Amino acid sequence: EGKVEAVRERLEKAQKEKWALRKRCKRAEGVLARAVARTRRKAAKENSKFRVYNHGFYTRKARAMARFLISTGTSEKNVGKVIQTMGGIMGKSIDRVMSARTVQRVVAEGGLAAEMQVCQEIINTPDLTYSSDGTSHLHVEYVSRAMALKVDGKHALQTFGVNSTTDKSAKTQFDGLRNRLGQFSETWNNSPLAKRTGQVFHPEFFITKLRGTSGNHAKDN
Repeated sequence: EGKVEAVRERLEKAQKEKWALRKRCKRAEGVLARAVARTRRKAAKENSKFRVYNHGFYTRKARAMARFLISTGTSEKNVGKVIQTMGGIMGKSIDRVMSARTVQRVVAEGGLAAEMQVCQEIINTPDLTYSSDGTSHLHVEYVSRAMALKVDGKHALQTFGVNSTTDKSAKTQFDGLRNRLGQFSETWNNSPLAKRTGQVFHPEFFITKLRGTSGNHAKDN
C-alpha cells in the first residue's frame, strides 16, 4: 500500500508538471506570435519608407534621382516635391523635401565627379580619339567635345560637355579644349582620390595618347 501511495503521488506531481509545462508552452506561443506580429509591422513600416537622408547627408540614390530629374528638364525648386510625390505614388513615405539649393549642389557634385572620371580614364588608357562639333543658338556659338577610348577592355565614349565659344575657328576650338583639360586637371589633382592614389593628371597626357581627331569641317581638324 505504501508503494501504491508513492506511485500515486509521483503521478499527481507529473500531471501538475505536465499542465504547468502546457501553460508555459501556450504562453510561449502567444509571446512568439506577438513578437512575429511586431516584427512584421516594423518591417512593413520600414518598407514603406524611402530614406533620402541618412546621418546628415542625402543618400547616393536620392542625389542620383535629383540629377536625373534635372536632366529631364525638371526645375531645381520642384525636384524635391517630385521625388516626394513619386514616392507616395509607389507607396513610399518620404518625409524630407530636397531644397533647390541642395539640388544645385548635387548637380555641381555630379559635374565634378564626371570631370574626375574623364581624367582617370585618360590616365589609364593607352590611346584615344577626339571629336568635336559646333552649333549656334540665338547668335551664341556652342561646341561639344568627346573622346573615344577603351575602359576595362570595352569601347567607351566620354563627353567633355557643351560650352559656349566666340567662334568656330580651329584656334578657338584648340584653346577651348586646352582650357577644358586644364579645368579637369585642377579638379582631379585637388581631389582626395588623387591624393589617395598618388595619380597626377596633366593636360599633356591627352596629347600623348591622342591617335586621331574628327569633325564636320576640315579646318577644325
